[in-house]
Formats: sequence, C-alpha cells, structure tokens
Amino acid sequence: MNENVKDGNQQVSIHEQQTDTMGHKQSKEPVKKSSLTLRELTIVGLLAAITIILGLSGYGIMALGPLNVTTLHVPTLIGALVEGPKVGAFVGLIFGMYSFWQNFTAPNILSPLFINPLVSVLPRVLFPVLAVLVYKSLWKVPQGPRLIVSAFMGTIFHTCMVMGLIYVLYSNMFAEAMHLSADQVLGTILICLLRMAFQRPYLQV
Repeated sequence: MNENVKDGNQQVSIHEQQTDTMGHKQSKEPVKKSSLTLRELTIVGLLAAITIILGLSGYGIMALGPLNVTTLHVPTLIGALVEGPKVGAFVGLIFGMYSFWQNFTAPNILSPLFINPLVSVLPRVLFPVLAVLVYKSLWKVPQGPRLIVSAFMGTIFHTCMVMGLIYVLYSNMFAEAMHLSADQVLGTILICLLRMAFQRPYLQV
C-alpha cells in the first residue's frame, strides 16, 4: 500500500516537472515583433528629418499659382525602395502629417482641401507601398531602370491619388478656387497629371 502511494507521488512529481519544463520552454520562445527595428527607426528618423528640413527651408516646396510643386516625396520613395514598404509608409505618414500641418500654418486657397487627412495623409502612406510593388514586379529588369521606373510610378500614383480624391470630395470647391466651371475640373486635373508625367516627373503636386 505504501509503495503504491510512493509511486503515485512520483508520478505526480514527474507530471509537475514536465509541466514546469513546458512552461519554461514556452517562456523562452522569442516573441514576434511587428515594430520597426533600430536600423529602420534610424532611417525613418533621418528621412523624415530631411523631409521636414526641405519643407521648412522652402527648397522642397515651390509655389506654382495655387498649387505647391514639391520634391518632399523623394525621401519617402528612397525609404520605400531601399528599406521596404514599412519604412516608406512611416516616412510617408510623416510627410502627410507635415503637409497637414503646413496647410494650417501657411494656408493658400486650396488649403481647405488638404486639411482633410484623406487628401493630405492617406496618399502619402499608400504611394510608397505601391512603388515597392512596382519594383518587385520588375524583377527581371536591371537595377537602374528598375529603380527609375518604380520612382516614376510612385510619383504618378501619389499625384493621381491626391488629385483624384480632390476631384471626388471637393470638385466644386476646387472649381471655385481655380475659377473654373464644374465641367472644366476633370480636364484641368488631367492636364496637371499629364504635365507632371511628361515634363517634370521628379516633381509632384
């Protein structure tokens, strides 16, 4: 009878040891991190600082009538094509937030359109991701042309999204600000896109 009790105690102790061992192993399993690495954070901070400096100094934004022609999207594209879509999206988010803030502090006649984050922030987060998708789809193309085409298409995507959202959400307000009739809004937006695409692809509205 005593031997059975001892065996039972041994079985219980063995079961407890196995449970403790399994729990110890589970605690040692690495936790998957979805945040940015130190390298990615450093690059995001550097490119975001360049974006803000370009904006504050005036070198990144050139007034062209009621529109702002800008090169502020270039650091976002660099981050996306060099480090991946996650870094590009974070830099683009800061770019969009800066644009949002700028339209509060230095407004022009189109600033009411860009106070909406759907116009000022969302396209800046999405276009670097789309540029990376273009880059990955051109895996058979040599590196140089691959980067040029991806950057060019990223610029096209950004401008199309910004101007497209302006047309969908604020076509009447855009017409009034630009002194156009409602029928001329779409044509004017298309002309802006064509001029950007074929004359100065490195610039962006």
